[in-house]
Amino acid sequence: MVERKIISEEDLQYFLSIHPLELYTSLNRDFFKGTAVEKTADEFLAKASR
Repeated sequence: MVERKIISEEDLQYFLSIHPLELYTSLNRDFFKGTAVEKTADEFLAKASR
């Protein structure tokens, strides 16, 4: 879809990473604790809460 210019790279990044992160942490802020993405999730949440 990006190659065909249907969506932008930013839209793809949002769809694949930011949106799921927002969804799961809105239900349980500690959802990613103990996982491989815990550090990245914590960094995102710190930026989002500013």
